[in-house]
Amino acid sequence: MVLEAVREQMALEAVREQMALEAVREQMVLEAVREQMVLEAVREQMALEAVREQMVLEAVREQMALEAVREQMVLEAVREADTKAMNLGKASVAPSVLEVLSSPSPSLMF
Repeated sequence: MVLEAVREQMALEAVREQMALEAVREQMVLEAVREQMVLEAVREQMALEAVREQMVLEAVREQMALEAVREQMVLEAVREADTKAMNLGKASVAPSVLEVLSSPSPSLMF
């Protein structure tokens, strides 16, 4: 009878230990899943940041290209106006226009 009670007690203890080990394993799995989710969120955030930076760089490139086109158009207009003025015997318009071109463009100021 005592031996049977000891066996039952040992069996119960083994079951408790097994359940505790299983709980620890589940906790470790949950922690690993949590860490994986955090890493994935960080990767996604980094990818989004890279995309945002790329979009900003592209916008800056486009703005610079537009600015270059604008300057080229102004220079062409100055050349045409200067040629017309000289053909009519008037003073050149180039110096005043070049002053405008040398001033910072408001579209590129942040």
